[in-house]
Amino acid sequence: PVVPHTVPVAGRVLHVGWFTEQDPDKLILLSYTVGRWDLLVIPPETAPAAAARLMAAAAIPGSVLTAGMLMANEATIGR
Repeated sequence: PVVPHTVPVAGRVLHVGWFTEQDPDKLILLSYTVGRWDLLVIPPETAPAAAARLMAAAAIPGSVLTAGMLMANEATIGR
């Protein structure tokens, strides 16, 4: 998809970039004041129970699982 280079939000301008080597299930937020946040992107068609499991797994402090690993695990387990 076409990705804009800037996005206005609440009176500020966010700079947007896309990297082909980036995990497609992850959004990286960089802030000069807050630092870096890696966010899991859960597709909107994901079943609510699966989305809840993914969000809980992504929120475990110190976890080394990547966004792609979490999504792959959920696809494999698929409870």
